Order: sequence, then C-alpha cells, then structure tokens
Amino acid sequence: MNFAKYILRLIKFKVSFYVYSPLSKLKGQYIDKNGLRVLKDISDLLELEKIQYWLDGGTLLGVVRDNKLIDGDIDIDIGILIEDAEVLYLCLLNSQYNICYFYEDSKSNKCIIRAEKYNVGVDFEIFKNNGKCYYRDSPRLPPRNTRNVNRNKLAVLRYEFDNDLIDNLVPINFFNVPLMIPKNYDNYLSVYYSDWRVREKLRIYSQKNFSQSVCEYKHHNSSAFYKDDEFLYFFNVAPSTIRSGFTDLIKIIKDIIFFWR
Repeated sequence: MNFAKYILRLIKFKVSFYVYSPLSKLKGQYIDKNGLRVLKDISDLLELEKIQYWLDGGTLLGVVRDNKLIDGDIDIDIGILIEDAEVLYLCLLNSQYNICYFYEDSKSNKCIIRAEKYNVGVDFEIFKNNGKCYYRDSPRLPPRNTRNVNRNKLAVLRYEFDNDLIDNLVPINFFNVPLMIPKNYDNYLSVYYSDWRVREKLRIYSQKNFSQSVCEYKHHNSSAFYKDDEFLYFFNVAPSTIRSGFTDLIKIIKDIIFFWR
C-alpha cells in the first residue's frame, strides 16, 4: 500500500471510530450492568440444549486476565461447536433473544449469529474443523479489486486453532456463573493477540486490526490470514434494541463510509 492510501484508510478508520463512540459507550454501560446476567442465561441455555460452547475473544481475555469483563467492551464473544447452526438459531429465537443479523458462507452455513438480550450484544461465533484444525471466519470489507454490487458480500479473515485448544475445555466459576473456557487459554488467546497480558486501548487494537485492507493485513503470527477464494454473506434480521439518540445518524454515516473506499 502506498503512503497516500495508508493515510486515507487511517483517516476513514478514525472518523468511523469516533462516530461510533457514543453508541459504543452505551453498549459498554449495558455490559457493565447486565453482562453477568447474560452470561448466566447463555450458560444455562446452552448446557440445557447440550450445545458445546466456550468464552472467546475479548470476553475470554477479560475473564482470565482481569477477572472481569473488559472495561469498555461492547459485546460478549461466545465460541460454538455445533453440527447444524440452525439448531442454535432456533434455540436463541425460542429463548427470546433478539437476533439482529447473521453471516453465512457460500454453502449457506451460518458462521456468526449476532443476538441481544437485556440490551447486551452477543456474537455467537461458529467454529468448524477442516480435518487439520479448528477455524472461524471473520467478515471484512472486500478489497477494491473484488468490489461487487452486492453490499452483503464480504471478505474472509480466517483464524485457525490447533485441535487441542478446543478439544480440551474446562469449567470455571465466574462470580457464581459456571462457564467453559479453553484449558490452554494462553495459546488460545495468542491466536488473537500478540501479547494478551498487555492491556491495550480499544482504539489502538481496532486501528491495528481494521484500518488496513484485508488483502494487506499482516497478523502477528500465521494463525490469521485472508482467504481470497471465500466470502461471507450478511443477512439483516431485526433492528438492534440498543439505541441512542445517535443511532440513525450513525447508520447514515456508516453507509457513506462504506462507499468511500
């Protein structure tokens, strides 16, 4: 990427980040208030339905590093291992979760389900196994050379995990809420973070991971990479229940930023 393109992307990222700040702050307040309640609800529901789950991403990071949900975090991350994701989808619907949207791969398999309860957003991230390792796909804006009139078609950043990291889960007690986490959470978190023990501001972390084109993204190790032959497809389901006075303005600005690429 030449310097001019880098500066342009950085400016767009900073504008987007600060536009979303009021809504992000509101989401963080709801997590502080209701996060533990939502974790208990998820744990009870998935145990009852015998759906394998564990804490993922920033939620796992906060629990094992800080013994709390990360200050300023805006959602809860849950890893899911399930043969048919439609079972999870219907389970959430029947349990009064507000499903906002989901992502599917080219074979119509759900990869991420975004749901809300008690005004807390939860990303149910569905993992798969390719015979060699577990992996999950994360959506990114497609590079310029793969632009498509279909705005719902997104690029794939794939995270890969050694089999033993997910095959070996252990229970913990988090403020009287029983939860599952990877036994080797050190190596698990190292897939996402170069040094998970070091606290980093959300803005800095987001800038490193989202301010560059997916095809130019360089992870700190070989565990995450751009899959140029695969795509994810976005499907909107219902409006978010988490709203501020800026919500509609944010949506408009988001649409403008999407086309300003």
